[in-house]
Amino acid sequence: MRILSQAFFTLLGISFSQDSGSGEPQQPYGTSGHKSIAIVGAGTAGLAALKSLLDLPIEVRNGWEIILYEQRRGVGGVWLPDVNTPNPPQLPETPLYPGLRTNVPHPTMTFPDFPFPPGTPLIASHVDVLAYHESYAAHYNLTAYIRLNHTVLRTSWEGDASAGWWKVRVRRRDEDVGQVVERKFDHLIVASGHNHYPRVPHWEGLDEWLQGGGQDKENKREALHSIYYRDPSLYANRTVVVVGDGASGRDVALQVAPVARKTYHSINPNSILPVAPPAIRKPRITRFNSSAVIFDDGSATFSADTLLLGTGYEARAPFLSDGGVLRTFPPSVNTSNVEGLTSNSYYIRPLHALSVPITSSLPPNALYFIGLPVFTANCATSTAQSIFAAHTIANSSLLPSRDEMLTGVLEREEGLRQKGFNPLKVGHYFGKLGEITESKDYEDGLVAFLRARGARVRVGAGREDGAYNEPWRRESWSDLGLIMAGWKRVEKAGEAQVREWLDGVETEGEWAGMMRRLAEWERKKQAEEKAGGSLSPQLAYPGQNNDWWLESLY
Repeated sequence: MRILSQAFFTLLGISFSQDSGSGEPQQPYGTSGHKSIAIVGAGTAGLAALKSLLDLPIEVRNGWEIILYEQRRGVGGVWLPDVNTPNPPQLPETPLYPGLRTNVPHPTMTFPDFPFPPGTPLIASHVDVLAYHESYAAHYNLTAYIRLNHTVLRTSWEGDASAGWWKVRVRRRDEDVGQVVERKFDHLIVASGHNHYPRVPHWEGLDEWLQGGGQDKENKREALHSIYYRDPSLYANRTVVVVGDGASGRDVALQVAPVARKTYHSINPNSILPVAPPAIRKPRITRFNSSAVIFDDGSATFSADTLLLGTGYEARAPFLSDGGVLRTFPPSVNTSNVEGLTSNSYYIRPLHALSVPITSSLPPNALYFIGLPVFTANCATSTAQSIFAAHTIANSSLLPSRDEMLTGVLEREEGLRQKGFNPLKVGHYFGKLGEITESKDYEDGLVAFLRARGARVRVGAGREDGAYNEPWRRESWSDLGLIMAGWKRVEKAGEAQVREWLDGVETEGEWAGMMRRLAEWERKKQAEEKAGGSLSPQLAYPGQNNDWWLESLY
């Protein structure tokens, strides 16, 4: 078991005193044993939150009312396909596109002790991932607590820092009829995801370029965020500029380049990976004029007629903002100087452990965010956050004081500045900002913190001691580059080799063993090819950087 020091917790923004607390459940406000908890969203984060609350001992949660509101027709969040074709500027329900696959091996992204079914390709399709979430909800009987087709419109806190309730306004959709109701809750868990509101950079001259006409009369110029992307064949005979070096930008470029007339891929100059051929690498876009897209290096393309933006999403929760709980500002505002809970569209602050708002207007355990961290294994991270939320909802004395929590936030932000990063832009990030296993330290730290203060925490099938992450999760997270490159090689070899690697793999331990063997096999292959001068850059393992798969800021 890893020994976690005070300095370690401080690094993650988790600061606490030496008083370990009683470990006994207590009411944060109110006088009865009844608690009502609303969860917003039935994606990965929402299912993790619901499961973690239900995992509390029955004597702790006896009399609690737990309701999860999901605005769509089913569980799964972004993995649930949209039934309608995107129609800009109306936002689609999900950014999911037909060719989407995971960008990490699926065993590394699972809920604890709940592996994908045998035979699932290591890089799973979106169909597999949706089925996994549906199976998780059914297996643990979570569906009984989920209200589908219910949209949370507004949440406001009626009270002060010592007592009160959430007024939650919900629209229930029954066919074409929408009925609006209001409910009171003691606690609110925001698990609504962060892939809903596209981030669109501002460039000088973009409108002028859009109105200037395309390379030929049939192709009207267009600029679309990747949230609207679905079918690469739509870009045949077009010249496309794909913007962004993250997962969506690279996926779009990979799919569009073979069918487009020409594809340029505009990425961060610090990117360590080559672009996917036949796309042509270009630096950031500087500006537009009526006839050209102009890049940072002074080069330009006069033939482009399509701009596809893989530029990420804004951190927003409109139902909180409409209720006056979350104040939103443009990115130019230094929100570290603003009182209360804020978002500059990149970073919601101040949050203890990236989850618990620190504000004088709410009781400390009235509101939680689950699923904000980026570059993590979502199921594992959301579950660790949810365990933390469940136990501190049951026992508010587990939380540090407001002063201690705020100190932890400020120290983490200062640590990012010392590394050369702007915390107001990358405050939710892991992986790129330090060791790739930093997210595992964070997950382990949340559970270790609770146990250090006397909480009895069960993980997965019932583990009550040891680190939250079993050793194989940390090991495979460290070897992501090798595992992904190895699986790419396996797929290239054909279906027979895919089946050979998957044969007999069923349990978590067997998936872990398979990934370990694959990483070692790939390491040897690359060493042999490097010695012979034949190593493909598309398979090359980037060594200590190991951030090839991560979303990059444009």
